[in-house]
Amino acid sequence: MNSSKGWGDKPQQNDLDQLEKKRWRRIWITFAVLASLPIGGYLLYGLGLKLVYGNPHTLIQQARQELTEALADDDLASQAEHAAIAEDLMRTTLKVTGNQQTPLLLLSAALTLRKHDDSFTEENYHELTDFSSQISAPKCETDDLLLAAEAFFHSGDLSRADWAMGHLLTHDEGDRTAILHLAVQVHFDLGSEDNVLTMSKELAERDPKDCMPWMASAFVYENRQIPEGMVDCYRALLERNCEEPDETRLKLVEQLIILGTTADARKEFEILKLDDPQLLADNRILEAKLLSLEGESEEASKLAEEVLTKQPRNVEALVLISGQLLAQQQYQQTIENLQKAIKIDPVHTHAHYLLGQAYARDGQKEKAKEIEAKRIAILDMLVELHRLEGKAGSDSQDVETRKQIAEMYEMIGWDEKAEYWRQAARIAGR
Repeated sequence: MNSSKGWGDKPQQNDLDQLEKKRWRRIWITFAVLASLPIGGYLLYGLGLKLVYGNPHTLIQQARQELTEALADDDLASQAEHAAIAEDLMRTTLKVTGNQQTPLLLLSAALTLRKHDDSFTEENYHELTDFSSQISAPKCETDDLLLAAEAFFHSGDLSRADWAMGHLLTHDEGDRTAILHLAVQVHFDLGSEDNVLTMSKELAERDPKDCMPWMASAFVYENRQIPEGMVDCYRALLERNCEEPDETRLKLVEQLIILGTTADARKEFEILKLDDPQLLADNRILEAKLLSLEGESEEASKLAEEVLTKQPRNVEALVLISGQLLAQQQYQQTIENLQKAIKIDPVHTHAHYLLGQAYARDGQKEKAKEIEAKRIAILDMLVELHRLEGKAGSDSQDVETRKQIAEMYEMIGWDEKAEYWRQAARIAGR
C-alpha cells in the first residue's frame, strides 16, 4: 500500500497542528522584534552617548573631586580652574542623563565658585538661577548637599548655603558634626546668633574637645558685648589648648577687668606676662587698666600717658586718662580728651558715657542729656547695623542694604566705615 500523500489528499490533524504552531511562532517573533525597536533604539542611543561622553557615575565622581580640591585651594585662580573643570564634567553628564539632581546640584556649586572669576558671564548667572531652581534637596545625596553648601558658603552665597543647610539640619543623615560645623559658620554670617549658640551647644556636647563651638559662641558674645559669656568661652578655649592661646588669654584679661574681678584678672595677666611678654608690651594699655582697677590711679595714668606718646590715637588710653581726670574734677580737660577719643572712634559708648558725666558735673545739664541720648541711639544703631550687615552678607547683590548701612555709619560720624559700605554698594551693583 502506498502511504504517500497526493495533491488531492486531505491533510492529517497532526500536520495542521504543526502548521498552526509555526504560524503563531512567526507572529510572536514579529511582535517581539517590533516591540523591541524603540527600546533597543533607546538603549543603543544611551550606549552611544556613554561611549562618546563617558560614564555618568565616573564623571560625577571626578566633579566631586574637583570641587573638593577647589575648596581646599587658597589660590583664587587655581580654585576657579578646578570649578571650571567640575562645571564641564557636569554639563557633559547632563547631556547623558538629562536633568538629574546630582549633576544639577554639583553644576550649581561649580558655577557659584566661579562667580567672582572674570570669565563668569551674565548668561552663567542666569544659568545658575535656573539650575538651582530645579534642585530638590530631599532627592540629593547628603554628602553632595554638604559639598555644595560649602561651595555656596565659600563664595559668599549665603542664601543658597542656608537652603542646603536647612535640609541637612532637619534630617538625621550624614556626618552631623561636619554639618553643624558648616551650619554654625553660615548662620553666624547670616546674623542668626541664637541659632549659632544652639548649634554650638550641640557641637560641644558631641565633642567636648572641639574648639569650634566655643570660638563661635565667643564671637556672638563679643557682638552682644556680654563679658560673662566671653569669659566662659575664653576659659573653655584655653582649657582645650586651642589656637592662639596667648591672644585668647589677653581677651580674657580684658573682660575680667570689665567685670571688675581684680584677682582673676591679675592672675591671668601674670601668666600671660610669662608666656608672651612681647604681646603685653604691644598692649600696655591693658596693664594700665588693671592698675586702675587695683586702685593704682597715678601709676595707671602715667602708663597711659606713655602709651599716648607712642600712639596718639589710642582711644583706650584717652578714655582711661579721662576717667582719672573726671575723678579729679578736671571737667574741661576731661571733655576735650573725650571729644578727641570720640572723633577717632564715634561708637565708643563708654567714652560717650563719661562725656555725659563730665558735662553733667560741670553743670551743662542739657548737653549731658544730649550726649546720653546719643549714646543710647548708638547702642540701638549698632544692633541694627549688625542685623543689616548679616543681611548684606547673605546677598552679594543687595545694593540697597549696603547703601542703608553706609548712611547709618555716616549718621553716627564713622566716615571710614561709611565710605567702605558705599564702595561695597557700588561693587554689588555691577
